Amino acid sequence: MKKFNPNWLVVIIIFVGISVLLYALSTNLIRGITKDLDIKLKEYEMLIAENNELRSKIESLTAKEIIVDRATKRLGMIFPKDEIIILNIRKEKLEKVQNE
Repeated sequence: MKKFNPNWLVVIIIFVGISVLLYALSTNLIRGITKDLDIKLKEYEMLIAENNELRSKIESLTAKEIIVDRATKRLGMIFPKDEIIILNIRKEKLEKVQNE
């Protein structure tokens, strides 16, 4: 029977130690990457939700029918007549009327 060479035992121990170290480093790296990915995914989902909310606000604020409906029903506004009268009053006449 051959004698077991102790040098091989040292080589095997070093190889197993390096393998365990590399395994621990790779799992730690993967955990860090997945954590960053989760954070970025949450940020992305928040941005998508905010984008959808802003789009709906823009649509609700710019729809002409909605604006006209709100202006006429809620605020009691009416459409202007064809003829618009513009008054030009000089400052002196305005002061004179205010003083009287």
